[in-house]
Amino acid sequence: MTTKSFDIEQFTAQKLSTQIKPAFSYKLKSFNDATFKISVNETTGKISLNLISSLVTGTYTLIIEGRLQDSQSITATFLLYGEDNVAPVFDQIVGLDLPDIIAPQLTSVEYPLPNVYDPNMGQSKAVSILVALGGVPIFVDFIVPPKTALRVIPTLLTPIRNYSVYFILNDGLNYTIYTQRILVQEQLPNQIVIRNMGAPVFVTEIESVTVEIGKSITYTLPEVTDPDNDPVKVSVNLGDAMFFSKYDSGQGEFKFRPTKSTATKLMYEVSVVLTDENEKPMSSKYTLIVNVLEPIVVSIITEPQSISDTKQTFKCFLKILRVTRTGELYLKITSSNSIAAQLIASRLNESDVHVSISNRPRERIGVKIEKVTLDNVLQLKLDLENKGSVSASTVSHLSLHSIFLGAGHTFVKNSLKCRTDHTIG
Repeated sequence: MTTKSFDIEQFTAQKLSTQIKPAFSYKLKSFNDATFKISVNETTGKISLNLISSLVTGTYTLIIEGRLQDSQSITATFLLYGEDNVAPVFDQIVGLDLPDIIAPQLTSVEYPLPNVYDPNMGQSKAVSILVALGGVPIFVDFIVPPKTALRVIPTLLTPIRNYSVYFILNDGLNYTIYTQRILVQEQLPNQIVIRNMGAPVFVTEIESVTVEIGKSITYTLPEVTDPDNDPVKVSVNLGDAMFFSKYDSGQGEFKFRPTKSTATKLMYEVSVVLTDENEKPMSSKYTLIVNVLEPIVVSIITEPQSISDTKQTFKCFLKILRVTRTGELYLKITSSNSIAAQLIASRLNESDVHVSISNRPRERIGVKIEKVTLDNVLQLKLDLENKGSVSASTVSHLSLHSIFLGAGHTFVKNSLKCRTDHTIG
């Protein structure tokens, strides 16, 4: 894959009674890397990148202009993150060898392939059998698209020996090759073979759950598959989340309802273990992350010149969008009221932002606000002693303390806090 496209949210304008329906035409107004080829669709605003392999790691800024029929125009700023491409891999597999398949003659054996994981978001992933020396054994093939399982059917004419099959995982830019041995054995009459070809797994990945204090959410576990079609037992350990969580084993369903008294942390880990009912049982362990959001009340005085104390109250939230290994942190402020979020983003001082690192709790982290975008995203520069050690598990919390954002406009009494929920670039 040498190209990449991104759809953008269409610009909108209010139609007056005497006007025709507003329609924007789009064009690229500026891009901070003029040597890189980039284009914008005039009708839809879709951003297209050519030869993305030449895009080096870093943050790029592009501005798109939308112009109406009467020549009125607006612009929007977009941030483009370039990151190193990492080849896709099979999830839950250590090394480059898949478990052996034992296939007696005149039997049909099915092997569900592990899920394919690609660290780079938005990549297309393809799985195929690599034709190596000697070719692919004729008794081996994928069951049906989308190539999620392998079927092995040796006949009486299949020589009894070990065969090798090679799988290639490709994202268009890079690839990983895995090897799997197929052990064809003689079919003995009335032979009962006890074997376990692998642990049960979820068909799709477990997603993290985010729930706000005072509200409830239901999460259903994905479908489970086992290579031997054994019955599967699901064991759940709620841990610290037991005070606001329930698990229905019959439905495979979680219900989370945190309150201020039952949820005292921003993140909880729920352990889920899948075990097959086999004479040689095997298990797979998963962790379900539960993020708890605390609603923050922002009071906005609607008439700053009036003596009246009438206020409107809105909830505001923080979300860490991205942390880079060069010490840049992107923080988004959201609210049910756009003015509240805009006021906080535009009037925030560097002294209001406190960042803590889990494995360096005593380190004093300096923060510099480098940029504020139109969609209330703050680009912060962290003053770290060792920027290269920053990872998803190290930046733990970010908080805003005692923010006073202008007399008669906005005052936040309580601190805004958020847990790290971002992509490391």
